[in-house]
Amino acid sequence: MTKTIEERMLSIEQELSEIRKEMEEEVARYNSSYPDEKRLINDREYCSHWIKGEIKTSSEWFIKEISK
Repeated sequence: MTKTIEERMLSIEQELSEIRKEMEEEVARYNSSYPDEKRLINDREYCSHWIKGEIKTSSEWFIKEISK
């Protein structure tokens, strides 16, 4: 079955949209954001909470990647 130009363009646009979404997710994963650097240094409780959150996020990502 031969696709029309419009169908091919729509297919390519959808594929690009999926690739863009994947890239945005990758960038978000590697873009570490430090909520308050001075507080991370000086507030032990805040630092501990932040580190636990980062470990949980990284662990979930790792499990997802190895189960692909």
